[in-house]
Amino acid sequence: MSKKIYFVVHNFSNGAGGGVNRVVSETANELSKDKNIDVNILSLSSLNDGVAYHVTENVKLHSLNMKRHSTTQYKGVFKLFWLLSAYLNVMQFYFKQKESSTWNLTSPPLIILFALMYKGKNIFLNCEHISPQRKKTSKFLEYLRKLILNRADLTISLNKSDHNYYIKHGVKSKLIYNGVKFPEKLELNREKTIIFVGRFEDQKNPLAALEIFYESLLWKDGYVLKFFGSGCYHKDILDKASDYKILDYIKVITDEKNPDNIYSGASCLIMTSRYEGLPMVLIEAMARGVPCISYDCPNGPSEIIIDKVNGFLVKNNDKQCFINSIHLVNSLNINHFEIVNSSQPFNVEVTINEWKNII
Repeated sequence: MSKKIYFVVHNFSNGAGGGVNRVVSETANELSKDKNIDVNILSLSSLNDGVAYHVTENVKLHSLNMKRHSTTQYKGVFKLFWLLSAYLNVMQFYFKQKESSTWNLTSPPLIILFALMYKGKNIFLNCEHISPQRKKTSKFLEYLRKLILNRADLTISLNKSDHNYYIKHGVKSKLIYNGVKFPEKLELNREKTIIFVGRFEDQKNPLAALEIFYESLLWKDGYVLKFFGSGCYHKDILDKASDYKILDYIKVITDEKNPDNIYSGASCLIMTSRYEGLPMVLIEAMARGVPCISYDCPNGPSEIIIDKVNGFLVKNNDKQCFINSIHLVNSLNINHFEIVNSSQPFNVEVTINEWKNII
């Protein structure tokens, strides 16, 4: 008898993008190679316009067609309307499933939602893709959080720091890194291109990346900074680049999802995030031999970057050190094969065995 797993996401529709959906698609695709596992993705949003990332024919897609599929579409106490609406929609689908299944919940709102469900013989797995340590909370909220998380069978930690945090607070946890599909061939052609990959939002701090590139003066040597992503800071990036008078050396690409196209020819990737969970862009870049430079933000980069091997880990907000590191990485004789080897613990073919053991 096959075992069934559902990856539950807010929005898996075309254009949604994001690291969570990419992780879900790659994990689902890899699991679906096992004929004894029935792999499903449940999207609260409609999928009429296609899907965020390619999934194989062995992965079954389900949609609840909710127009308001996320708490971000509400403000303040009105987020409770989402909880009620989502509960009614998910409950109808959930109770139609006659056999017990594993349900992987990919965000805090979904974790809260399923904590209200009758679990029965089903297995609930929590997975917060942003570090739970990013905000300080009261002891009461920590206790409430513990109760909600422990309604599930297990909380999957994406990095060691978060795993230790969960254990310290009495939450059942297991460390499983997000896995990335590694390309079969390594492209060694490198251009004068620096890339930033991520949402154009405050957490990812893209304006800091632009400022670092400007002050590095690498644009005077013909280097170009490419921003891959989308978000509310799109116009700010272009306006700031115009103020700096470097628009000719800035490219903003909002519609590219193929990682091979994103990382192709890049001399390095820079990440200026304020906080993370396990930043997939670092792993995706390294899987293609691209060195990475990142602020040592909480949490994740310090578990991926090995200083002077696959890139540089820079003290938080030390802009001058970041600039020096970009110059250094572009002057060193980089061993691209060593970069790929250093990121093997994050190869989806390695991490998938941990998922199989749980299912």
